[in-house]
Amino acid sequence: MNRIDAGRLRRKTKPWKGMKINLTDGNTIEVDTALVGEDDEPRFFYVKTGWFGTEIAGKEVLMPASIVNEVGEEYRAEVDKETIERFPEWDDAEPITQALIDEVTEHEEEIMHNEKNIENEKNENKEED
Repeated sequence: MNRIDAGRLRRKTKPWKGMKINLTDGNTIEVDTALVGEDDEPRFFYVKTGWFGTEIAGKEVLMPASIVNEVGEEYRAEVDKETIERFPEWDDAEPITQALIDEVTEHEEEIMHNEKNIENEKNENKEED
């Protein structure tokens, strides 16, 4: 995976603010801000995982936009809320540092690796049946 340069990212709310992302466990999270690259495409989403898109009983985290897919008129991430909450906590008022971006990217790679292993195990179990 190519390293994303934190110095080239900027905050942008439109059109992503308020976008709801459905998770595999039935929870929904809401985007507050996107961090976009020079092409204006989102690289990361700042989300609050608590009640009604707040931090109450949840966390404020930065997650990679690459794990979000548009399906019809809705957005989905093939992970659950617990997985999202393992991404680094961040507040939109804080600076965008290279260490933060690297941490989110590393965590994404771990998640994708684990998801691939789970999928492989499921396929192996189907073949054994």
